[in-house]
This record gives sequence, C-alpha cells and structure tokens, in this order.
Amino acid sequence: MNKQALDHSVDFIKSWLKFRFEREEVPGLVVAISYKGKLLLNEAYGFADLEKKTKLTTDHIFRIASHSKTFTATALMQLQDQCKLRLDDYIADYLPWLRQHKDRRWLKVTLRQLMSHGAGVIRDGIDSDYWQLERPFPNEDELRKEILEAELVIDGNTKLKYSNYGYSLLGMVIKEASGSTYNDYVTKYIVEPLGLKLTGPEYTDSIIDKIVTGYTRRDVDKARLPIANIDTQAMASATGFYSTAQEMCTYFAAHAVGADKLLDDESKKEMQRVHFRAKVPSKDNAEDYGLGLEIEYLKKRKTIGHGGGFPGHSTKS
Repeated sequence: MNKQALDHSVDFIKSWLKFRFEREEVPGLVVAISYKGKLLLNEAYGFADLEKKTKLTTDHIFRIASHSKTFTATALMQLQDQCKLRLDDYIADYLPWLRQHKDRRWLKVTLRQLMSHGAGVIRDGIDSDYWQLERPFPNEDELRKEILEAELVIDGNTKLKYSNYGYSLLGMVIKEASGSTYNDYVTKYIVEPLGLKLTGPEYTDSIIDKIVTGYTRRDVDKARLPIANIDTQAMASATGFYSTAQEMCTYFAAHAVGADKLLDDESKKEMQRVHFRAKVPSKDNAEDYGLGLEIEYLKKRKTIGHGGGFPGHSTKS
C-alpha cells in the first residue's frame, strides 16, 4: 500500500471521527487502526463516566461481547491441533448429559456446527431476561437445565441460526477437553501469548477503575441511566470478554495468515472459510460466517472480524 495514501486516509479518518462524534448522541467512543502490526490511529472521544465526567482514554476497557466467540473458536482450533478434539466430533461425546435431551437431533450436533452457528440452537434460551438484567446470567447448572428445556429451532446444517447458547456450550467443551476452566485456558493460551494486558474473558473487580460505564438510551427526559457491570458466568465463551481497541488490533493481526501466532495457517484459513451466509448480499456488501468469525464484503474488499453488543457497550472489529 502507498504510504502517502495511507497517511492521507488516516488524517481524513481523524477529522471525520471528530466531526461525527460531535453530532452523535453517544457518551464516548474509541477507534484504533493498525497496518501490518503498526498502530496508525488510536483516538478516544467523550467520557468514560458521565456522572464523574471522567475523560475517555484509549486505555479504558469495554465489554466486547460477541468478540468472545472468536477467542472460543481459536481455542477449539488449538485443541484440535493438539489432538484433544476434532471439530466434527459430536458435542454429546464431551457433554454426555445432552443425550438426555428429548429432541434427539441433539445427538448429531457437532462442534463445527456450533462454531458456525449451523446447529439450529436457540439463541438465548426460552427466557432471555438476563439480557435486560432482570436476572443474573445462567451458571453452568442453570444453563444445562435451560438447554434441556429447549428444542433445536431448525435442523442442523440448514442455514445460519446465531446462538449465544451454542457458544456457551463450546466453553464447556473447552473445559472438558483441556482439563482447565474456559477462563484459565483462553487467558493462558491466547491472551498472555499476545501480551494483552487489558483483555480478559470475564468482568472482575480488578478492572473496576479501568472499565467504562455503559448507559441506556435516552429516556423521555433525555437522560441516560448507568448500567452495572455484570458477570456472564457460563456464557463467558459467548459474550464475556473485555478489551481495548488497541489490543483488539493486536489480537486480530495475529489471525492474519502468515502471522505465525496463535494458530497455523491451515487452521486460520479454516476459520476464515465461509460456512454459512449471514446476510443476503446487496449491491455493495454482504456478510458470511466462518468459524467464530464474521466475513464481510465491502464492494471488492473482504474483511474478517466480529461485532459485539453488550448492555451499554457496542464494538466492531
């Protein structure tokens, strides 16, 4: 890429971000851009906390929600490389309690189907009030009970059916296959090898002074209410992670073929291979899904990443 054109683009993006933020009704935002491992832009706008008027910095932490799925899929690819599992194994081989399910289609659900959202699993359970913070996120016992109560929504290998519960089950598989907890595994084998200091699989009190305060939309009086930080418990592998924009640049750069980090190139290419169409293509864009990764097309450009939505937080890579 032409360096002059790249520098010009970054300068334009800086001015555009400032212009847009001044006209958007959001408490704050952070944007980072890197190219071939070099950080080109890392800008913060607004406030981390509206009540205290804490200025937002690039080191403030956000909940990155469904980006967690990329870490989970990476962990599963690592475990396959270690011959501790196979992506086409049945999940019931790792979680035998699933054999009790009244919906016998569960017996044929594979790890690959769950990773690609092709298993037909219900998205957030029959009662998803935890997303409205009406109750805590389910622990393992509660998740097991709720899974056993819910039949598959569609047959497997039919089409993409996005599921946080499916990825929550994959976290349990990682625990069984690795012999350590999900949180410990991804921290030891993904977060720490990349030197990520402000990234982790679940909210803890240790980051309370670094994490931004999430807010509701404006009410009729144009006021926002702060949202408490919460533990996602058994759903960390689907939606628990936190990070910064800069560290997410480092993380996704490691997924580039040829980067020689986290996985071998064949595993990376398998993750980035289209498994299901996620969005019907329009004239200028479309969206597919691989294994834990969203694949988007902006005209002739192909991008690999994910999005994340958490109460009071929104992220995109």
